[in-house]
Amino acid sequence: MNESRKSILKKISEGKLTIEEGEELLDEIRVKEISDYKNELANIGYFDVTSNQLLKMKRHDISVEFIKKLRRVGFDKLSPNALVRLKLGNVTPEYITTVVDLFEQPISVTNLVLFAKLRIKPAFIKAVRGMGYPHVSPSKITRLVTLGITTSYIEKMNSLFTKTLPLNQIINSKLQDTSEEFIEELASLGYDNLTINRLVEFKIHGIDREFIESFRRIGFENIPLNTLVNLAIHGVTFEFISEIGKMFAEELTLQIIIELKIHNVTKEFIQKLKDKGVKTINARKAIDAKIHGFLDFFE
Repeated sequence: MNESRKSILKKISEGKLTIEEGEELLDEIRVKEISDYKNELANIGYFDVTSNQLLKMKRHDISVEFIKKLRRVGFDKLSPNALVRLKLGNVTPEYITTVVDLFEQPISVTNLVLFAKLRIKPAFIKAVRGMGYPHVSPSKITRLVTLGITTSYIEKMNSLFTKTLPLNQIINSKLQDTSEEFIEELASLGYDNLTINRLVEFKIHGIDREFIESFRRIGFENIPLNTLVNLAIHGVTFEFISEIGKMFAEELTLQIIIELKIHNVTKEFIQKLKDKGVKTINARKAIDAKIHGFLDFFE
């Protein structure tokens, strides 16, 4: 609060000015300050600032010096709204200088605000770059920190796969909680040397020890990777296999079982076929009957 305001408020409190007189004088000060501020902004190139923008900038103490400092660190064409966002986000020109040169591409106001909010330190960016990611983007750094991905986690994942994984794969791994324990669990079941993308796929579809062992208990060992995924995607359970298997004399393969599930061939459907007089039926014929609406002819 400047001295003029203090003086007016003091006179009001002492009864030397009425409240109305004091408000009138304070309004005059505000108008003059806004006018002076507008002229200062115009002198550095901000000619078309709206009244609302002007009030916001003034309210958040966006000084000409603040704008000039931003220009000196490479941000010379910022809109009034962008200036306000930086100020509200506690992004200082000094902070910008510590991170702006760590990236090959320009860093946006949005990323700067997120950096400040997430308290991203230059040391973290440098460490990630030094781990084999020299071209890491500001957005990717933000994503890593948001998900709680530390340099230790990156190092562990790269160590498990004995190579530098793309950051997108590491991010997906974290999102799906693809832990070291999960990887070791699958390896103990004979599914070792899986790619990170395959592990994430398994995690997404709930393919774990319990899922795999449920099929082993009914005689399906060493199931191929793609078949496991198809079983999970189409909701094939060992209960379904046990139930549908009793309806056929033949031994069903997993591929046929998946097709039965896809086409909703149930024990009830097969029983209806038998009730309509179909004496001999195998899985392939049951699927064809379902596809072509065989039962519709009997309705």
